[in-house]
Amino acid sequence: MRILVVEDERITAMDICQMVRGIGHTPIGPVDTGQRALTMALSEHPDLILMDIILRGAIDGIEAAETIRRQYPCPVIFVTAHSDQSTLDRAKATEPSGYILKPIHERELHTTIEMALHRHNLEKQLRESEERYRRVVESSPSAIFVDCRDHLVFANPAAARLLGAVEPDLLCNRPFLDFVHADSKEMVQGHIGSLLQGSRTFLLQNVDLVGLNGALLHADITGIAFDYEGEPAVQLVVRDITETRQKTAQLEHIANHDVLTGLPNRIMMRDRLSHALAHARRYNSQTTVAFLDLDNFKIINDSLGHEQGDVFLKTVADRLCSCVREVDTVARFGGDEFVIVLFDQPGDHDALMRLLERIQECVRQPVTLAGQEYSVSCSIGFALYPCDGLDAETLLRNADGAMYRAKDKGRDTIQPYTEELHIRITERFKLHNNLRRALERDEFVVHYQPQADLRDRNIIGVEALVRWRHPDQGLIGPGKFIEAAEETGLITQIGEFVLRSACRQGKAWQDMGLPPLRIAVNLSSRQFWQAGLLEMIEGSLRDSGFNPDFLELELTESLILKDVDDAVRMMQSLRTIGVQLAIDDFGTGYSSLAYLKRFPIGRLKVAQAFLRDIPADQDSVAIARAVISLGNSLKLKVIAEGVETQQQLRFLEAAGCHEIQGYLLSKPLPQDEVTETIRLHTQHIEVERSRAALTGIAAQQANRFHQSRTVT
Repeated sequence: MRILVVEDERITAMDICQMVRGIGHTPIGPVDTGQRALTMALSEHPDLILMDIILRGAIDGIEAAETIRRQYPCPVIFVTAHSDQSTLDRAKATEPSGYILKPIHERELHTTIEMALHRHNLEKQLRESEERYRRVVESSPSAIFVDCRDHLVFANPAAARLLGAVEPDLLCNRPFLDFVHADSKEMVQGHIGSLLQGSRTFLLQNVDLVGLNGALLHADITGIAFDYEGEPAVQLVVRDITETRQKTAQLEHIANHDVLTGLPNRIMMRDRLSHALAHARRYNSQTTVAFLDLDNFKIINDSLGHEQGDVFLKTVADRLCSCVREVDTVARFGGDEFVIVLFDQPGDHDALMRLLERIQECVRQPVTLAGQEYSVSCSIGFALYPCDGLDAETLLRNADGAMYRAKDKGRDTIQPYTEELHIRITERFKLHNNLRRALERDEFVVHYQPQADLRDRNIIGVEALVRWRHPDQGLIGPGKFIEAAEETGLITQIGEFVLRSACRQGKAWQDMGLPPLRIAVNLSSRQFWQAGLLEMIEGSLRDSGFNPDFLELELTESLILKDVDDAVRMMQSLRTIGVQLAIDDFGTGYSSLAYLKRFPIGRLKVAQAFLRDIPADQDSVAIARAVISLGNSLKLKVIAEGVETQQQLRFLEAAGCHEIQGYLLSKPLPQDEVTETIRLHTQHIEVERSRAALTGIAAQQANRFHQSRTVT
């Protein structure tokens, strides 16, 4: 071995070189300054350095050794006559391979040199082993982490790629659990804890992880107990199985789904139906199975070809899915037949009928194929668990039978398996059909209910209310048909009829010389959100010549709260064209107080429900008083509807309500009757004004007469 000798005393240096030769090594040097030691070490690369501490020049042996070790990994043995504590402490800081006090004995020198070289070789082998291990880890396709004291101290490049980090160091100092999905966190944490408490290894499969970008990852994790710089740690080898899971999921999807539409196929549908029935049995609930068949779909296939027919089927499949909840199942049974499984249905037959009718309406909507619009209807049959069957096969068979009965009855119909429900649905469909005919035959009329100022009882406006003049049942109130009109979408046509009628009537009253009256018209949710609302209202005002300042549109809280921002924009647009806005049935919605000040409204309408039990029910009294107080504080007019008793009237006066509407004042009246009522009321006001004027004149004359007598 080549050993550099650094000694500033020449005789001592020669003795050391002689001893080095005597123990079988080759001396280099000697050199007598720290600077020369640096130069020689970096040029000759000795295997070991014997370094005197006290040297000539600015650099002593300790500083020279420290500088050399930073640039060249060579063992250093200090040789010195000094043994004071401060010198030892400085020497220790350089991590020397040995320390020999002068005078030097050959045996001691030999032993120290051999031990230093042996230790250096071991450290070199360890470094090489660690480097080989690091290269293996760095190049490993598996992500490798080392977690110590609940934070990462190492991550390889594969770990960075897995979690989406630019550099592995960006993952360090964070707990590994930060990258574990909440659903898997408790499991992983428990297994890491077991390693720290003495277990040697673990294997976890199908663990969900979360990357830095929020992407969900799937992995298998092997954990190994690990010692990191003398502290217990855990090495985690993570194998990414996301792609494997995706491919497996794709295969499962192909096995359980219809290739054309992507809907569940018969296999998956039966499995979901079995689960739905098990849930229904356990929780004593209802499950509905509906068979749906497209009417005359063969015509589309035959005329346009199967490719366009496939496009049509996919469109219908998407529409069916949009009609039901995520927990429900829409499956393609084959051809143009679909099965719908409605999970955990309440026993509300009317709600079920509305859903199935909505499905029918969605199917009826035109589909554009090859530049042309085509539409088909569908026939639906359904069966209910438990009354129509206790197992999947029975329910499917009964629903299928009901569907064919629907086709036999003329197609485009819905048929239940039970006779009782059949009667209800028949009545509902009859109502829907009658409503359509009522529009065609102009059977709807508008009645008007007066509204009065509470201070002087003067009529200041009316509310336009629709009535159905049925040819057999007579006059029918809106409570019996408005819901059905909403379901079928006919409410938009009925609403437009009411609005146009009200505008024409308002203009007619003005032309008759009657004082201007505010006319309130309800807007349904479907009307408010339909495209072209502003154009329709502007057209009604323009065609009638009615002043928009006297048209008030009543909106419900629930309508506005569906989408507050869009609702506010629409309300502002309505105000731009001049119409007034009011909140109808205020207090029956939810969380509206936070939004109320944003609405460009001029009037609150207290719901009739709060007045019905006044003054007997204190809760109703408190709510109504609070609503009126709120309106006053926001400088809004407050009108109470449904006022029927003198007690209610006195309460409203005391509470600060501004206006009233209800049977105490007048019931809703036909056009001719309300016109006569307004005319007579106007005449009465004019008479009262004339009487007051005459009384005033007489008083003035009497006063002048009295003054003249006094002067005389």
